[in-house]
Amino acid sequence: MSAGLAEDSDSPIDVETVAWADRIFVMESRHRRVIERRFASALRSPVVTLRIRDEFQFMDETLIALLRSRMVPFLR
Repeated sequence: MSAGLAEDSDSPIDVETVAWADRIFVMESRHRRVIERRFASALRSPVVTLRIRDEFQFMDETLIALLRSRMVPFLR
């Protein structure tokens, strides 16, 4: 599942999504801090920072390659 931090996101993250997640992946540390602060009472899963700068356009090939390479350890 995918969710965004911005209120105008197609699927904004909410308390139910945070409570549902087994693990939450974010691109940058600042995203992790926002989630930990905004959803502290519902957060029961680890938040993993992938260390990818949030500067890419949707479906950018470089972004997709980075996501795939950083997610491999978590998918095995």
